Amino acid sequence: MSLPPLPPSALPLLLLLQLLFDLAILVGLLLLHRRIASVRSVAWEEMSRATQEALRLARELEKNLEEKRRLVARLERAAERLREEAPREDGARARARRLLQEGLSREEVAERTGLPLEEIELMATLKGGGGRSKGWRA
Repeated sequence: MSLPPLPPSALPLLLLLQLLFDLAILVGLLLLHRRIASVRSVAWEEMSRATQEALRLARELEKNLEEKRRLVARLERAAERLREEAPREDGARARARRLLQEGLSREEVAERTGLPLEEIELMATLKGGGGRSKGWRA
């Protein structure tokens, strides 16, 4: 089934409809282009702000990190001074620490090393435990 041919007088009307349709498509494309351009601009501004904020945070972090490095260096120097100034542990105390670490009771350590029980208890307490009853933590 085929359509009957159009009369020649209908041709200007069809051209006018085609022109209006093309114009509508062109307006739609222009509006779409403006929308994309504005979204791209907003996205670029947001990305730029986010980048600036990231750079600011990185600089702040670097300052904090440098401050922490200085503090660690100070603490290491202080710890070294304390190690140099601290009295050296004698053989009986070192042996007592080893025996406590091995799990012997405070009484057994005092007996084997000849150190007073109170001193062994103090050593164990200062190290966070002591003997088999409470566990030794170095």
